[in-house]
Parts: sequence; C-alpha cells; structure tokens
Amino acid sequence: MIGDQFHLIALPWLVLQLTGDGFATGSVLAAASIPRALFMLLGGAVTDRLSPRLVMLASNIARMVLSVIIGWLVLGGGIEMWMIYVLALTFGVSDAFFYPAQLAILPRVVTPDLLPAGNALQHGGYQLSLFVGPALAGLLIAGFSSSDMNIGPDGGGLESSGLADQKGIAYAFLLDAVTFLASAVTLLALRISDESGIAPNVRGRAMLTNIWDGITAAWADRPLRLFLILLGLDSLLTTGPISVGIPVLAHDRFVEGALALGAITSMKGMGALLGSLLAGLWPPTARWFGPVTLTALGGPGVCLVIMAFVPDMVDAAVLAFIMGVSGGYFLIVAVVWLQARTPGAMMGRVMSLVMLAVVGLAPISQSLSGMLIDLNLEVLFVAAGTSIALFSLGMLLFSPTVKAMGDLPKNIS
Repeated sequence: MIGDQFHLIALPWLVLQLTGDGFATGSVLAAASIPRALFMLLGGAVTDRLSPRLVMLASNIARMVLSVIIGWLVLGGGIEMWMIYVLALTFGVSDAFFYPAQLAILPRVVTPDLLPAGNALQHGGYQLSLFVGPALAGLLIAGFSSSDMNIGPDGGGLESSGLADQKGIAYAFLLDAVTFLASAVTLLALRISDESGIAPNVRGRAMLTNIWDGITAAWADRPLRLFLILLGLDSLLTTGPISVGIPVLAHDRFVEGALALGAITSMKGMGALLGSLLAGLWPPTARWFGPVTLTALGGPGVCLVIMAFVPDMVDAAVLAFIMGVSGGYFLIVAVVWLQARTPGAMMGRVMSLVMLAVVGLAPISQSLSGMLIDLNLEVLFVAAGTSIALFSLGMLLFSPTVKAMGDLPKNIS
C-alpha cells in the first residue's frame, strides 16, 4: 500500500515534468482508468470462478514487472509520453482484476462477526499508507532533485543529463516494484481452507452469464442500486479534481513543489485513518445511517470549494485532512454494509460493480478535469465541490430510500 502511494505521486509528477501540462496529466490518469473500468466486471467474475488470492497474486506480479520497466526507463532518460500511456493502460488492466479480489477476500479469512474489525484493520492500514507513503515519496523525489531541468527538444522525452527530479521519480517506481514483490510473497504464504473459489457452481456457466447475473441481482436491490449510483456520481465529481487538481495546485501555486504535493496527500491520508477509527468506534445507528453516510459523502465537496482559494501549503493540507476524515468514515461504514448485504456466491461480482461505480467514471472525470484545469483551476474546484455537496443534501432531504438504508440488510438473491 505504501508502494502504491509512491506510484501515485511519481506518475503525475513525471508527466508534469515532461510536459508541464494539466491536460496531459489528466489523460495519463484516464489511460489507466479506462481499462480498469472496462475489465472490472470480468475481474469480479474471475474472482468468483477461481480464487481471490490467486487473482491478487497474478495482478501483483504483473504490476511489479511494469513498475520495474517504467523505473528503468526514467532512470536511463529514455522515457517518452507514448511509453507512459502504454504502461498506464497495462497497469489499469492489472488493477481491474486486483480490486474486486481485494474486496472479496476479507469475508473468506474472517468470521462475519469480525468483518467490522477486519475492515478497520485493512482500510486503516491503507489510510495509514496514505499518510506515510506520499510524504516519503515527496521527500525522495525532492531529495534527488536538480536545479537544472532539461526536457527533450520535442517536449516528449527526457534528456538523460538533467531532468530536475529524474532520479527520485525513478527510485519511487522501483521501490513500488519491491513492495509488489513483498505483497506477492505474503499472498503465497496465505492459506484459505477452500481454494476452489467462493462459488464453484458458476464454472458451469458462461462468463458473460456470470457477469449478467451479478448485475441483475444488484440492480434489483433498491438500496444497493442507490448506493452504486451515489458512488458513481461521487467518482465523477471528485476523482478528477482531487487526483489531477491537487498535483497541479502544488506545482503551480506552492513553492514547495513535490514536497507540498506529498504533504497535502499525506494529511488527507492521516485524516482518512482517523475517520476509519471513528467509524469503528462510533458507527451510525440504523436510524441515522442514511443521514450520516450522505453527510460524509458530501463533506469533501465543501472542502474542495474552499481549497480553490487557499494561499499556502498549510491551509491546503488542513483541508485535505478534513476531506480525509469524512471520506475515511464513509469508506468503512459503506464497505461493512455492502459485505453484510451481499451473499458469498456473489461477492466478487457485486464488489466489481462497486469498484466499477468508483472507477468507471474516473477517466471522464480526469479528462474533463485536465481540460478545465488549463482554463481555470479555481472554477473546477468550486463547480465540482458545490455539485457533490448539493447532490448529497438533496438526496438526504428528498429520497425515502436513503432513510431506509439503515434497516437490517437482507442478502440479495
């Protein structure tokens, strides 16, 4: 998880160093998101048909190889934009299989009564990595920076004699590869009583039929359907402004550069860790589940609006911390609710739908954000933040389904 944060800091920073263009940054992130979305449902079906552990293992090995390739290319000064697009696309395919398996594996290694604690540990570890990883990545990149930056004559490649942060970026990708290796070794050591898969009966049916069964079952459950729609709108309105906008904000407004980006992202992770702990200690009651969930979903939107006008890194980091608290609380509450509502035989496919709702609209969000950032960063933050905050408020006030979401979940059939 810490290695993932090295990648997420190094990739947009590499593109900004190569091009200085917000649209290029957004399009690279979209290039990874498109195959991630396209293959997500297939990843869920394969997870149910085989084993979450095996799917995660294969994905980690593939991403380890890709991280070594991009690190080696950057270190040698031979990286060009077309190479970054190809590697981002391939990385996205591997992600599409990993994420549904990651969500589906936890109910297989802990008993149902331990799901809240298990999710708190798993996602708390992830949020801790958001706090530690970006700061370390920012320090690594800044520590190997050089005052003379030379971009290739056509703007498409690095001259081997001096990209400002060339070595630090390369080392960040290579360290990410090492962490993928460590994760693969851990997965090899993991043993689950039934390695034949959660739902062996799906093997006798066509893969597309398995996928369609998961879609229709989830859509027939009204609260789950609403939840998927909420996640999709949140992804559309916040993924791009955060993943593209914050790196551009740090690059263009704050003198600390990569260090500012790492600090802001780390504070968001620290806030998310606190939010996860709060969700474990004080989960919402059935009566207040809908209102609390919608408030946590819309909270980051208010922070985005304010972030459009912050003058320095410290103010941006404080807002990122508040965004993290709200998002971390929402994440734990939502995942536990989803796992309790979903039967084991459908776990991989329903979780792939959840991930599709989160990442499926991410390429559109990132591409639009890249274009709008070149016009006006402040307008992007205000428009996106206001939209998600007002939508959450409207659903809270006028949707009867939201009020009923806290009822005891019944597994979809």
